[in-house]
Amino acid sequence: MEWIRNGRPKVKNVFIRYDIVQTVEYECSWLKPAKYVALAVIIIAYYFIYVVGFEHAYREYEDVTSAVRVKVKGTAKVDIPNEGVRTFDSADYVVPDQEPNTFFVMTNFIVTKNQTQGKCAEKFSVSPCQNDGDCTRDASKHLGSGIQTGRCIRYDATCKSCEVMGWCPVERRTSPPQPPLLPATENATVYIQNHVYFIKNNKERENFPLNLEGKDLSSCRYHPRDDPSCPIFRLGDITAMAGHSFSSMSVQGGIIAIVISWDCKLSEVECFPAYSFHRLDRNYTTKRGYNFRYSVKSMETDVQTRTLVKAFGIRFNILVTGQGWKVSPLPTLLYLSSAFTFCSMFVIFFNLFAIWYLKKNNCNVVDKSVDPKASNGKGPEIERLQNAI
Repeated sequence: MEWIRNGRPKVKNVFIRYDIVQTVEYECSWLKPAKYVALAVIIIAYYFIYVVGFEHAYREYEDVTSAVRVKVKGTAKVDIPNEGVRTFDSADYVVPDQEPNTFFVMTNFIVTKNQTQGKCAEKFSVSPCQNDGDCTRDASKHLGSGIQTGRCIRYDATCKSCEVMGWCPVERRTSPPQPPLLPATENATVYIQNHVYFIKNNKERENFPLNLEGKDLSSCRYHPRDDPSCPIFRLGDITAMAGHSFSSMSVQGGIIAIVISWDCKLSEVECFPAYSFHRLDRNYTTKRGYNFRYSVKSMETDVQTRTLVKAFGIRFNILVTGQGWKVSPLPTLLYLSSAFTFCSMFVIFFNLFAIWYLKKNNCNVVDKSVDPKASNGKGPEIERLQNAI
């Protein structure tokens, strides 16, 4: 080239040289219109159908920050073996009384009363024995109730078991009573108060209407179609909407998830969540259900005693998810820029395809940067291009 001599660029030519892009037009029967038609279709389909329709590019989202408070109400009549009929309220069957984002309702139980620290026979199913050699001193079993003393003593009239040191007498029964002792808790209700806060936009929302207070609030009951905004739920309805009956779950217990989903348009004053209910414990396994033990201790004549309760029931976990949104130009511009980037890449790939197509077909090549009359439509660059094709 003229501006390079002896392999070195001339400094003057480097600063005064100016390049002009040469325009070449390929005239084929379908190639040119197909290029622009395809490009227009891709832009419209991608932006308006996918970006706007499915991705909601005009929205700016913010996740919820949530706080949940629950109150369980209701009474139940229970017929306790060897004790008679008792009346339980929520303070008796909601154990423990306070847990974050969850609550447990006892539906069945086993009570072992008047336990004191001492020595007694272990459960026969855990440590059966024939003589003292079958018992190991200071040993403990995984399912045992205390520390073995090394003695084999009478468990009942026909069986022997290892003596243990611990809370006596030990718990004899472990399988839940059937029918359950507290089936009436099915009619108890729970009031779920959910506050959500959108920190970035400084907006707050609650899961009940602003005009629903006092008497109206206490009388409403949630129904997915008739009253979807009421925050008071009947426990039997919750298990039914999760696909299970309360009576079948109340024998051994279970775990139910209450999912509160928010999708709020922040420009509106009110927003109500959608509720869904799912059983989390696998009801086809041998260890299905939910239970735990707790004790109530007292002092009688300077001797500490306790009442051991094995509680079976339904644990309700409250899961809050969702987001709020508002119309914003920023995400729209971001999606538009990505669409234009995609289209520019499409042009590059289409030009590569056009070069391949020209090699396979006879297409007229016109140089738009020269005078067709002076060069008969063929400049030196066009001749090299046609020769290459």
